[in-house]
Amino acid sequence: MKLIHWLRIAGLASIIGLVAFFLGNGLGWSLAIAAIAIVAIPLWAITVWHKRHRGD
Repeated sequence: MKLIHWLRIAGLASIIGLVAFFLGNGLGWSLAIAAIAIVAIPLWAITVWHKRHRGD
């Protein structure tokens, strides 16, 4: 359960990171956040899908 909670936080943080990327707040930092987002968003989506299909 705690892992899913952290994955959700990572997903939300990655969305914020994408916003920062498009605003261009420091290219190197934004690219690092975007790389994390590429990993975190699919994981977050999987956890949401799992929760929905488990009927929580």
